[in-house]
Amino acid sequence: MHPLLTSVIDLLFPRKCPICGRRLKLENGTICMDCLSTLPHTRYHSWPGNPLEQRFYGIVPIERAASYFYYTPQSHAHKIIHELKYYGNALMGVEMGRCMATHFQIGDADFFEGIDLIVAVPLSAKRTRQRGYNQSAMIAKGISEATGIPLGNDSLVRTVDNPSQTRLKDNMQRWENVKGIFAVNHQEAHRIEGRHILLVDDVSTTGATLSACATTIKEAVPNCRISIATLAVTQR
Repeated sequence: MHPLLTSVIDLLFPRKCPICGRRLKLENGTICMDCLSTLPHTRYHSWPGNPLEQRFYGIVPIERAASYFYYTPQSHAHKIIHELKYYGNALMGVEMGRCMATHFQIGDADFFEGIDLIVAVPLSAKRTRQRGYNQSAMIAKGISEATGIPLGNDSLVRTVDNPSQTRLKDNMQRWENVKGIFAVNHQEAHRIEGRHILLVDDVSTTGATLSACATTIKEAVPNCRISIATLAVTQR
């Protein structure tokens, strides 16, 4: 789009940051730089044995796991997740995926080194139609754009339209709710064989959903390796 036309559109229909409500500058994405800079980063990408990795100990073998920021109610992180999941802001997912990927490559170690394929935690077909997109797939798309690692979202499917995890407060209920609801798409299984897979989700609370996904993949394709990345993580 021509810069002059972009300026006119911005003048007539100014964009606002969904987090703080202030007007976005032309060079901003979906969130202003001030709000991005105040996100509580976990630094898990450079922390072997971090608390997110520990959630999978003794459940399913993973290579590494990291989250971009901590999630707490009524925070900037909370608003980002709600914009992405409940207010139709799919572009925010792509932008946050890019930001997360850039952040995870800062420092001596590249979190994405050796990863061959990015797979988003799938939504049910019904929920995808209602929402218009899979928020985890949007985050995965942003990571793929920033790293050049291909997407393989068709490799894993959700076979049961289970109740939302957000409505379940008891940890045992969360684990039971995701048991046996995923399956590997056998037509795509060859893409996972011998590969290092990055599973991507929006928020990790107990690790139940990601554990169910990783277990399903490992049972179907034992010779693959799995790492995990989430946009946000709750603190226990």
